[in-house]
Amino acid sequence: MPRMSLNLKLSLFIGLTFAIMMAVIGHINIQSERQLLTKEMELTSLRSARMFAILVSNALLKQDIDSLNRYAERASNEHNISYIIVQNADNMVIVNTDSTQVETILTDEISIRANQTTEDLLQRSGQFIEFLQEIPLIFDVTVPIFNDDKKIGLIRIGISTGEMRKKILKSRNAGITMVIISVAIGAVVISFLSWKVTKALTLLTTSTRRMAEGDLKQRVDIKTSDELEDLAIAFNQMAESLERHTEEKENYLRQLQETKDYLSNILENSADMIITTDLDTKIIEYNKGAERMLGYKREEVIGRSVEEFYPDKEVRRRLMKEVNRKGGVSNYETTLKTKDGRTIDINLTLSQLKDNKGNVIGTVGISKDITRQKRAERKIRYLTEGKESTDLGQV
Repeated sequence: MPRMSLNLKLSLFIGLTFAIMMAVIGHINIQSERQLLTKEMELTSLRSARMFAILVSNALLKQDIDSLNRYAERASNEHNISYIIVQNADNMVIVNTDSTQVETILTDEISIRANQTTEDLLQRSGQFIEFLQEIPLIFDVTVPIFNDDKKIGLIRIGISTGEMRKKILKSRNAGITMVIISVAIGAVVISFLSWKVTKALTLLTTSTRRMAEGDLKQRVDIKTSDELEDLAIAFNQMAESLERHTEEKENYLRQLQETKDYLSNILENSADMIITTDLDTKIIEYNKGAERMLGYKREEVIGRSVEEFYPDKEVRRRLMKEVNRKGGVSNYETTLKTKDGRTIDINLTLSQLKDNKGNVIGTVGISKDITRQKRAERKIRYLTEGKESTDLGQV
């Protein structure tokens, strides 16, 4: 089977899309043609009204009603003229193809604007909805007539847009037919192309979804002799790499957990008191050795300031200055208060606690209870000092 590249397939698809776009553009051109027809008819209506105004101006000046009626009757025989109205200087109708309106003053909205205009005016009357666009049913054209700069009257001609609407509908139907044919051709071509690629894409999509759900053993077998096959090969390579890295990560996390459990076991079972704090001296970790020495349970002290256990809080503050300056102190002897109010002597090693980026996040302190040792030292010192005093007395 000859290899057909995905690029060629996409080119065919783009070509089809272009054909559809051309059909759309054709339809847009039809809309443009509609606008041109409308504009042309507006100009034609204005020209017709101006010519009629020139024809009747002399009769209007003389108030020759009979001549005006003859002119209006002849003009109204044109198939696209709906009505002709002639008004005198006072806007009274003196000639109208609708005889019931003669010797009246028209007060509808279009007539009011026509009566007030001093120049040629084209208005749209009524509307016809076609393809979500409004098309007027009649163009009402008003031409005021002047003699020596004095208005002696006006003529109004209503021109039907029926013929224009027929042309627009015919053009629209042709455009719709062209669009339907283009879409049909496009659908056939797209169906043919999608038949080739849908199965492969569905397989890739399904396998990817299953991998996202945790099944990293997914592999795809696609033989299309194009870039889809290359994509399937790359997918399989990615799946193998992801499976391998996941296994390595799980092994690392398992080892890390084992190390954490081992260190936690050391922390919990150490005879020494181990306390970690954050930068605000709040207790974060507190082992069983600390519980034995201070008498507080872990849940009683987490979140409390470690300074509370120093009889002299200033001692802790001096210690922290030294730790911040040197990074830590070793074998520092001080005292702490227990829950039952006793004071114990400790040997403290206090160091900065850092994260994996080297940022200081708190302190870790390891303390030994040297209360018995300090008591014994004081007793020996007392006995020694007492013996020396006795010897001096005998001398």
